[in-house]
Amino acid sequence: MTAWRRSLLLPRSVPKLKDDFSSLDEGTHSCYTFTESGKTWTENRNTCKGDGGDLVSMETEEEWQFINDEIQHRSIAYLNEYHIGLEKNGGDWTWINGGPLTISKWQVTHGEPSGDGDVAVMSKDYPPGTQGLFNDLPDYFKRAFICEMPRGT
Repeated sequence: MTAWRRSLLLPRSVPKLKDDFSSLDEGTHSCYTFTESGKTWTENRNTCKGDGGDLVSMETEEEWQFINDEIQHRSIAYLNEYHIGLEKNGGDWTWINGGPLTISKWQVTHGEPSGDGDVAVMSKDYPPGTQGLFNDLPDYFKRAFICEMPRGT
């Protein structure tokens, strides 16, 4: 099993951080921030970009597992869902960093993606039994969010 490491860097402008930065092992180039609350997907993305990052793009099973493990230890308001950097472009779901969706983590037992939105959230456990799975929502739903920041930002 890969050993995970937690950094203690605190960017001042990200609102209501729950546990500072978290990061994968030393070989990665990213750190992550997890908020307790947020705004719309677009506003949350702008917050991340304003701090030198973007909403998280999870391109490997290992990265998804790391993020899922982190959100299982956190408490947020309302539905326990986080905006992530996954959006629908021309009918295809892609990460906002330009990468294709290569891991399938949709809440398929709940009919996701249902087509009711063009952005995605990652569920802590809502509805029950969907730990770490994705759901499509309209942009205007307010949720907490996860930023991915280049290491050293």
